[in-house]
Amino acid sequence: MTQLSAWLLPGAALIALSIFVVLAVRALGGDRARGRRRCAKCWHEFAPMTPESSAPLRCVECGWVAQRESQLLRPRRKLMLCGVWISCAAAVGLSMQWHLAGVNLWTLAPNQVLLWSIDFAAPSAQSIPARDELVRRILSNAAPDAAQQALLQSILSRHPEGGEPGTVAWRKKWERPVRAWLATVTASDASRDALLRIPVEWNASVALYPMHGEPLSVTYSLEDFWPETIEGRLEIHSPMGESYCVLFDPSGYQDARSGFQCAMPAAIDAASSAMLDMHFTVHTAWRTKSTGKDPPSEWNELEAQTITLPLAPMQAKDALLVPFESDSLTQAVASAFSDGLVRWTEPPSRVGLRFDVGATAGSEFRDTLIGVRATVRHGETVVRTSHLWWCAQEGSTVGWSMSVEDSAALARAPEGQPDRWTLTIEGDASVASFLLSQALREGALRPSLPFHYFSGRVEIPLTITDYNSPAPPRRFRPES
Repeated sequence: MTQLSAWLLPGAALIALSIFVVLAVRALGGDRARGRRRCAKCWHEFAPMTPESSAPLRCVECGWVAQRESQLLRPRRKLMLCGVWISCAAAVGLSMQWHLAGVNLWTLAPNQVLLWSIDFAAPSAQSIPARDELVRRILSNAAPDAAQQALLQSILSRHPEGGEPGTVAWRKKWERPVRAWLATVTASDASRDALLRIPVEWNASVALYPMHGEPLSVTYSLEDFWPETIEGRLEIHSPMGESYCVLFDPSGYQDARSGFQCAMPAAIDAASSAMLDMHFTVHTAWRTKSTGKDPPSEWNELEAQTITLPLAPMQAKDALLVPFESDSLTQAVASAFSDGLVRWTEPPSRVGLRFDVGATAGSEFRDTLIGVRATVRHGETVVRTSHLWWCAQEGSTVGWSMSVEDSAALARAPEGQPDRWTLTIEGDASVASFLLSQALREGALRPSLPFHYFSGRVEIPLTITDYNSPAPPRRFRPES
């Protein structure tokens, strides 16, 4: 049903209701005398009264006698007809109430009305019915492509109270509709350029408690509104002179906060007790994704951004983390990684490491931090390395850094449990320290120090499972 046809029945009912109300009012108001002298019983018109004549107050037709002159000037009301019109109006109103009882009236509103309603809604509102309906329409993808492209342009131009696109107030109102649009519609060149003008929101976190003798781990993530037809490149320069380059795919409909981790030398005064500020410079670029037939296009640079992070004074490792190892925990960690690798064989193909954080959710592992380095080997050759972390019992704070792998070697491995292929899981204090800072910051752990971290090592045969389907988007990946 189109928006026009959906409005036909309510519109017709509203017109009929208006007509019945007008007729009822006219019947109740009646036919006014307007100077005419009429019998209040049969409405026979009396002769006009003149100063020279003394007209009688008795009706010559029915014999009714008026007690006073004002009785001859009453309006002629049609009360029975008024009752009929009121009954008709009530019937129409009740039938429409029954018809619309289970109907969301926002579904009948045109897109422009929905946009206006979102404009005037409170920025902090968690649920805006007009926005929910707009998201539903976008995801249904029932409108022509030209209308969808125009709708995005209209959304991106609406910021009288919500601020410019990309600001916090704007995101609270319009992020859901834009991400729904990204998940449904292929962006035209004009829409792509408009989306690229929304500033990328950068997030970076460093260890809450940096440790002596350990590299400083910094985890980066970003939120963008880029269409899936393009890819991005990040070049990060740290205050220690380190430089990192990674590629990333747009986050699309999901609020993709997954990040990547970089380690750098910790050139910080250990004796200082004051908070320090670290400044990172980030260069972002984009280009159209290559289809495989043509060479990749040139990168288009965006404006560089500076990220400032406060860093707490360093502390000794022993004051924060205590190594912990037991047979039950080692078995639980081995069980968590028993599914091994999964390969998506259709383009774009890639490899993912599967793990189950619920395998370590035993009460005996309370407040134990799982920070591991997972290494895939073919014989003695390292083919893939990943860092992963989570809290053993809670399992609520889970993260992983961008993996480094030899994709060609992994593609040649046979499915199942190929001979001489192994997966080694080793506890790592530096990985666990990042989990400690993140978990304490988010309130997932009790702030009591020191914490235990898994310090064991387990080696299991590698299991490889092939999925004959395209791989899901990979948020971050090394630059080849």
